[in-house]
Amino acid sequence: MRIGSAHGSPGRYIDVAKSPKVKSLTWIARRGDTMVSRIFEYGRKNSSDFREKFKVIYFDESLRFRIVTKLLRLSERTGNLARLFYYPLFLISRFMYLPEISKSLIADVDFIWAGNNDSDGITQILLCYSHQFDNIPFILSYQEHRCTYRIDEAFAFKASKYLVLPSQRNLNFFKDTYGRYIAKKAFIANEDWRPKELINKVYAEPIQKLSSIDNIPRIIILARFVTYGKKKNYRRGSRVNYLEIIQELLDAGAIVHLNCLHIYESLESKNFSKNNPYHLIEKKYPEQFFIDKSYDMEEIDSYFQMKKFDAGILHNYVAGEEVSRFSQMNIPNRFFEYLVSGVKPIVIKNSLCDVEDAINDIGFGVIAESYTEAVAFLKDCVKSSERQDYSKSHRFNFSNYFKILCDIYRKDIKLTKINY
Repeated sequence: MRIGSAHGSPGRYIDVAKSPKVKSLTWIARRGDTMVSRIFEYGRKNSSDFREKFKVIYFDESLRFRIVTKLLRLSERTGNLARLFYYPLFLISRFMYLPEISKSLIADVDFIWAGNNDSDGITQILLCYSHQFDNIPFILSYQEHRCTYRIDEAFAFKASKYLVLPSQRNLNFFKDTYGRYIAKKAFIANEDWRPKELINKVYAEPIQKLSSIDNIPRIIILARFVTYGKKKNYRRGSRVNYLEIIQELLDAGAIVHLNCLHIYESLESKNFSKNNPYHLIEKKYPEQFFIDKSYDMEEIDSYFQMKKFDAGILHNYVAGEEVSRFSQMNIPNRFFEYLVSGVKPIVIKNSLCDVEDAINDIGFGVIAESYTEAVAFLKDCVKSSERQDYSKSHRFNFSNYFKILCDIYRKDIKLTKINY
């Protein structure tokens, strides 16, 4: 049984359906969860195994669930005094605001796979249901969080039999925050890994790099949305404001393509101006900077198109921002999308530390002191026609991720045997 939501790449769950170890999977999700709806729409369209094995049951949130969830999230900003209030409120409410799951539905369930981000409300959902599953182990796959103590998070970790965290840095943080017991139940794997079949198909397709024509490196910024205003989003800070990075890349002589769905002044206002700074840069550098139509990353042709680029930008890391601590222990979704297409991820030293570790581990990517230095490195690679092999990154596939879940359930592995 899967409980909760998910983010990105709906096709990866077809890897689960194709596994001979899986007889059936029932997904419990909030009504109106668009990501879960996309997973089932995509899976049913593209896989007979998915149609046969997967089913979804939606629940309706009560008013009490929404109120308590908002109050619990406030506890991360209001300190220890507020926790004295939220703690009993949470205990009283945890069994009261979601419908019961029938005993017949869970009769044949071997383990509960819950996930995956703090913003999804998975910690509250998990605790509402955990009292019904005393004899069924929970595996909580936890990705995004805010690097702060939260009551709901602490209870969810206690209730879970095992934790799957995306990196050792995340594990260390939670161990320091909630206690050393975390290390005894935690394993390292990343639910953002991409579908195995997609990885193999894109890798096998030879695509000529655009830079082979003129020896000028092409750099892509793959993003759902970008911002240009000074107001910083609470959850994201300056991570999606790429103006300074773009200017530095252009000054260093690269050709840059911004591939995004929306350009906003800020994520709160969602205001848009035709004369925003990104379009002004496009007018100033008509042969060097391009704003492209957003790729549909559910379509394999998008990965073939992206394969023409040499390198890709991740987040705009700004030291000292509230979100920067999490950025150091987070691997953005687009990192794995770049890897599928053989696009070198660029990271500045000592910023996105987990990304830097992953690049060093697989031997594919660019680690530099600055974006100017990164462009100089790429120019040398382009002139020499050097093509780094990225096949080591293929282990970041969702079949491997699900194998780890099954191995955890069977207790066949040790924590030290899992990397990334």
